[in-house]
Amino acid sequence: MSSIAHELAALLSTVRTPGDFYAVGTTELLLPRLEVNGVGPIALPLLPTQAEQLIAVAEHAPYGRGRQTLPGASGQTLAASSLSVCAERMTLQLSRTPIGPRVARQARSAAHASQDRSRRSEA
Repeated sequence: MSSIAHELAALLSTVRTPGDFYAVGTTELLLPRLEVNGVGPIALPLLPTQAEQLIAVAEHAPYGRGRQTLPGASGQTLAASSLSVCAERMTLQLSRTPIGPRVARQARSAAHASQDRSRRSEA
């Protein structure tokens, strides 16, 4: 079970109202945002066009061991001809809001709104 599923199950176990529940709606799942200088934001899963753009800004990755590490060059074996993008060219931004608590807040808010509407309709 994913961590989101565990978080949701843990949050739902704190509900003190007996009975069933039903929920609808959507929420934005914030994926990590990866940007590469010279390419821009990277879509996940990687699009073929962006793979080509990444190859254009990549360098041949070094291969070897310790002092025997050599810069990669074309025409070598597959492992030795790997490409890499320098870390200085990349920016990675992660979501700062865990999804479980955010979804729980939205569900609580929707439940309260639903209870308020049903109380008004009974009056």
